Amino acid sequence: AGGGCILFCEPIAAAVGYALFWLGLKRCPRYTFWKALVFGVLIQAVQLFWLASPEYHGLFIIVAYLLICLIMGLMWAAFSLLVQKESFSPIALASLWTLIEWSRLHLFCGYAWNHAGIHLGSTLWGRQIASISGVLGLTFIVILTNILFLKHKRIWAVLAVVPYLFGLMHLRYHEERMQNAPIGRAVLIQTGLLPEQKAPMPGKMGAFIHPLHQWKRVIHHIADADWIVLPEAAFPFGARTPLFTQKQIETLFIDPPKKQSKWSHLDIAKNIAHMTGAEVVIGLDDYDEQGNYNSAFHISPNGSITKWDKKKLLPIAECLPFAWLKPFAARYGIQDFFTSGKDTPITGNKVPLSASVCYDECFSHSVRCPGAKMHVNVTNDGWYPGTKLSRIHFEHGRLRAIENGICLLRACNTGITAGIDSLGRTISKLDSEEFGSLCIDIPLYSYSTPFARYGHLPLIILCFLSVGLGVVLRQKPYLQSIKRRVVSG
Repeated sequence: AGGGCILFCEPIAAAVGYALFWLGLKRCPRYTFWKALVFGVLIQAVQLFWLASPEYHGLFIIVAYLLICLIMGLMWAAFSLLVQKESFSPIALASLWTLIEWSRLHLFCGYAWNHAGIHLGSTLWGRQIASISGVLGLTFIVILTNILFLKHKRIWAVLAVVPYLFGLMHLRYHEERMQNAPIGRAVLIQTGLLPEQKAPMPGKMGAFIHPLHQWKRVIHHIADADWIVLPEAAFPFGARTPLFTQKQIETLFIDPPKKQSKWSHLDIAKNIAHMTGAEVVIGLDDYDEQGNYNSAFHISPNGSITKWDKKKLLPIAECLPFAWLKPFAARYGIQDFFTSGKDTPITGNKVPLSASVCYDECFSHSVRCPGAKMHVNVTNDGWYPGTKLSRIHFEHGRLRAIENGICLLRACNTGITAGIDSLGRTISKLDSEEFGSLCIDIPLYSYSTPFARYGHLPLIILCFLSVGLGVVLRQKPYLQSIKRRVVSG
């Protein structure tokens, strides 16, 4: 019943939800800013409630949670004031909010949660239009539709229906072609470990599982496939650290692998790729002379390796935006920080693929990689146990498949491990915090999309032009009055 209610409510929110709030402000205009501020803060507080989880982050995360809610609420309150004025066109206003959401993606580590367009993205038909203009295009449509309803414009009904009609036609067109597409098999491993089980943590050493036993849990779930995917930071102590003896390694495999004095996690993954003939994608920490990295590795059966480094690093947990925060972070045992990645290479044997690590998946411009036919995300939502983060993260990440017209494989430590086709449909999934594996057959159907080619650039340019034109037109009466004064004076 809850799921059906959500599916029913989201299209209503996309069409009139914001408009009803603005209509209430219009009919009772006193304290407009403060009402909008409270509304904006409360909405963010509910949607971001998963963030207020101090178990692994200390009380600082509560402060960060409240601060983010306040900042987002202030943005919403200021925007709501402009909506109440009659001097800006609906297109200019929708463009402005789209630019606000776009700017949020580039502040500090980037804020990619809770786009207004997610209301459209919640339904299969509604989210198909993301293939044209991405998630920010969905935001533009949602805000414009609501403002048109508020302004009593008849075209509101047309715009409210257009995304779903487009989605219906888009699905029918590509479903016919997908039937003849080749099929690939993937094994997605969900390790299901709490942070203190995966790596030693002060005060929780008794819960730590030795890395060899962690591998033994995983090995039993390896099966014949084209791809074997393991989650972000799947094992502790780094990718290349020599941890295991030859004798320990021989307890993992039926056929003894080649002999070497010491084995690392990366060596084990290479051996799995060699023995199974599968491409292995695994998340592991890495380091070099330039810094430490939260990385995803692609390993071919021939032993060749491609690496992606996480780009969007979380403040305090993964990076320090300010040096003065270092003593504060040390209080919570956080002393090693990561370096942001730059490149998004394409690799793969069966199909060209790209990969991302955790939060990067929520950023359309970070995932967009023209030429890739599949995207793999390795992630870990285990730092926020028992919350709705895994579902919210999944809903944001699912849009990347449609934006780029490619299938998506997700492997989580705890989260939602899933396979998603290029139309954004879930083939199969494991629920959050389960341990196990998912063996799926996924259609390798891909198609070229405007978003994959150009990203958000065309939309952002149009939004800047619309806002600029709106400002000029708003100033026109004022300029004309000045001209009359000059002429008469």
